[in-house]
Amino acid sequence: HVGVLVGGPAARAQHIEYTIVFYLMQGGGSVLAAWLLFTQSVGWVEWSAFIFGYLLINFGVGVGYHRYFTHRSFETSRWMQVVMAVTGQMASMGSIINWVADHRRHHAFANVEGDPYGP
Repeated sequence: HVGVLVGGPAARAQHIEYTIVFYLMQGGGSVLAAWLLFTQSVGWVEWSAFIFGYLLINFGVGVGYHRYFTHRSFETSRWMQVVMAVTGQMASMGSIINWVADHRRHHAFANVEGDPYGP
């Protein structure tokens, strides 16, 4: 399919890059968080920041990147578009353009060769 990396050095390099970034962010961040949880005093401020950040980032990805930018499920103001873009970017999932392109390809080629989320 046009624009879809299937095999070859470019697709392999992208897969390696995504794997490294994922494990550094998810694995490294989780280990660091667990270490801090058991070695530092954790109060309501830390838990509130964690919960607020979790909800804010998931709003940016779920509502912003996915529902608005990918599927154009609703209309909103320019100000709200900026808020959704910024909160989605806080998840460090790459640029909006690349995320939307990959997700649209995923819907077009779900579970077949060319699906960017497929094995």
